[in-house]
Amino acid sequence: MTCGRVVIINKGRVVAEDTPENLTHRLQGAATVRLEVRGDAPDFETTLAAVPGVKSVRLAKPGVYEVDAEAGRDVRAEIARAVVARGLDLIGLQQSGMSLEEIFLHLTTTDAAAAPPAEAAAPAEEVRS
Repeated sequence: MTCGRVVIINKGRVVAEDTPENLTHRLQGAATVRLEVRGDAPDFETTLAAVPGVKSVRLAKPGVYEVDAEAGRDVRAEIARAVVARGLDLIGLQQSGMSLEEIFLHLTTTDAAAAPPAEAAAPAEEVRS
């Protein structure tokens, strides 16, 4: 079972309280899309980088790319069209966010931990997972 709300405390101070999805969106600012393709298309990373709204592209392993989009942009449809236009098979396309562990580490080990919380902390309810 996944929790519906998270409270992150750093050095005795609440640094974040929200749903995991909202924390991911606030911290990441943009979505990461992971796609898997089959076929050969030289310089395909350049094709993906040219899609409007794409900030960066990483080759995770052969045929698997991670694409970072601008905040508030859903680039999945444009990415799918780019894959098909290059003559590749689209095997998978998935939007992903940060894990709870990554959120915790970001908020407790970076300058974000020194900043005041984005919203006033409400009394925390006990969360069991």
